[in-house]
Amino acid sequence: MLDLSSAKSIYSNPLLAKQFIKYISAFELLTVVNEANKKGDLILNNQSIIDGILDSNDEGKLLLLASGSKLDEFARSDKFLTLYNKGDVFKSALFGNSQYDWYALSIWNSEVLDAILEDVLKEDSQLKKPFYKNPRMDRKLIASIIKAKDFDRSKHTYDFTKINFYERYTACSLAIDVDEIRSEDYYGKDSPDNNELYFSKPHDALLILVRDLFLSWDDEESYASGHLTNLIHYADKVEIELDYYDWLTEDEQSLLDSKYSDFTARYDQSHIDAFHKLIEFFNKHTSSYKPTDKNSEEITLFRNYSRVCMTITIIPKLLSSYRLRDSTDVFLPIILNSNNWVIRASGYSFIFQNIDILNDTKNLDNFIDRYKTDLMPVMWSMFSSSHLILVNRVNREAYHKINDLLDSLNLDEDMIKFFDDISQFLYGYQYRDVDSDILEKKYENKIRYNSYKSIGKYIDPSHKLQEGLSYQLGKTVGKLFKWLESFIEVILIDRSMICSIYYAS
Repeated sequence: MLDLSSAKSIYSNPLLAKQFIKYISAFELLTVVNEANKKGDLILNNQSIIDGILDSNDEGKLLLLASGSKLDEFARSDKFLTLYNKGDVFKSALFGNSQYDWYALSIWNSEVLDAILEDVLKEDSQLKKPFYKNPRMDRKLIASIIKAKDFDRSKHTYDFTKINFYERYTACSLAIDVDEIRSEDYYGKDSPDNNELYFSKPHDALLILVRDLFLSWDDEESYASGHLTNLIHYADKVEIELDYYDWLTEDEQSLLDSKYSDFTARYDQSHIDAFHKLIEFFNKHTSSYKPTDKNSEEITLFRNYSRVCMTITIIPKLLSSYRLRDSTDVFLPIILNSNNWVIRASGYSFIFQNIDILNDTKNLDNFIDRYKTDLMPVMWSMFSSSHLILVNRVNREAYHKINDLLDSLNLDEDMIKFFDDISQFLYGYQYRDVDSDILEKKYENKIRYNSYKSIGKYIDPSHKLQEGLSYQLGKTVGKLFKWLESFIEVILIDRSMICSIYYAS
């Protein structure tokens, strides 16, 4: 007898399975599908079942198909459009379908892309959540929405540059806040599938949204401070990589192309140059802040300092990223010697997140002692990261020492409350209901596998940061050579020459 919950049974008699589907209700089919899933049989991916549902023209069963089938051949046929054009409910079902290969649709049926973008990006669309929260949606496309940068002009005519900040923020916050569904391993698989390869693209795109919010800070219609404050929590919880082509001009990229014939060397240098520019950018836009300056009673501390918190959140993450972690000893001395306390705090935050204080506080003591003449930025470095929550939960002695340090700064009540609030509401939210033993394991894994191994010299009081020619050149990329000011009044050097001299040294 036919058993629709068994892939083996369906395979044994596909014609009967296809015909039988026509005579059961959508609810009955849902029950059968759930029963089959428990066995590991994904019957909605069976071609006989798919054909039977399509032939039935039953909207309930078609919705089930749209929401839970791989629809393997649909990307290359008009079957996708047949379901898509049935209305918003079907569009919602398709957008939420994490079985479907959305990357294939962009390749084989890209003419539907403009329709999808118009449907999702219109202001009152109810399709945003299933679209952005699907971990297997085309994450490159979502990243382009977050960046407001064209996806691929050969595949669409939609003008991405008209996407407003609210839409970009919505895309970023929804896409980041999902868990990845990795593909199953299969025989002969020698590289990640598209959904694995591009999953983090929306995380990386956050950098460009942050940059544009910084640049639109004084535009009242941009709501830049509000969007940026809300994004800090998302930036803190994910790993971020730097896309160099978002930070280097075409001329700068062409210069690197002509200088480096080896692809790997050129690729690595592109990321190093881009990170220099990113540091310069954050330095420029935070240089006017003071560590305890509220500026105006009408501006909340959260809004006033959101650029500070975001800077201190992002730079340590990039220092730990795959492309830049081998250049830490190039960048960290530059960052720690910055005239801008916000940039220095980002360096201190990197150090704080990489020292092991699970079982004792010796490294914490050394860290505080090493930078005791700059304690206010040190305090910002600790409170501008969820890592502080881990430290407080896994080592109570460290918790008390950090709070004693905060008390020793004699801050007013507003600033003390602000530091407590940012640790609880911006950074600590993701760990609020997590058991201590789980946090301890997370901390242990982070220090053991992900930490920067040579951090000891940056908390060793006997070790001095390099401040020679290499440091000065790195710090003044794109500016005047300060070390030559005693010999000549002004030297104007093109940025590309400075970069080439610096990296040659």
